Amino acid sequence: CETLTSSFAQIGSFVVVERSQIEKVLKEQDFQMSDYANEAKVVEVGKILGVDKMLIGSYQVFAGNINVNTRIVNMQTGLVDQAGAIANKRAKLENIFDLQDEICVSQAKAFGGEITQKEVQKIASVTSSNKTNTFSAYELYNKGVNEYYAKDYAEAIVSFNKAIEANPQYSDAYNYLG
Repeated sequence: CETLTSSFAQIGSFVVVERSQIEKVLKEQDFQMSDYANEAKVVEVGKILGVDKMLIGSYQVFAGNINVNTRIVNMQTGLVDQAGAIANKRAKLENIFDLQDEICVSQAKAFGGEITQKEVQKIASVTSSNKTNTFSAYELYNKGVNEYYAKDYAEAIVSFNKAIEANPQYSDAYNYLG
């Protein structure tokens, strides 16, 4: 997920909203839903973020494969753009980064963005510079990132150390450890 976000950030026509910004919006939404805010001032999540559309999705890992589903949601209407949906895109786990590049490019196009060849190369450079080709290390690293953003720092340290055990050259995991 983290490298997919970084891949989208390489496309000039996209604004990537960081997880911390989304957390701020959710806190604002909680406030607006409380008695402390006037109903007339309630702002939709998309308006707070300043986005028209949002990419959401899920994945499943099974028997050495990954299955990905994505949807593009119009933040004003709440409707899913069926033309931009990816259903059951499958790949072997060892090809996950190639799949990620493919999804990033196809979803960027589905958003209506123009993608230059230079941007496609930048997207590929995100995953090629991922610093690991070991899926287990990558999975542990992502677990650590999620724990870090959830402020569960003790568990994040455990996950980053396990990622380093799986791939001692995984510099991104070292970076989070400081």
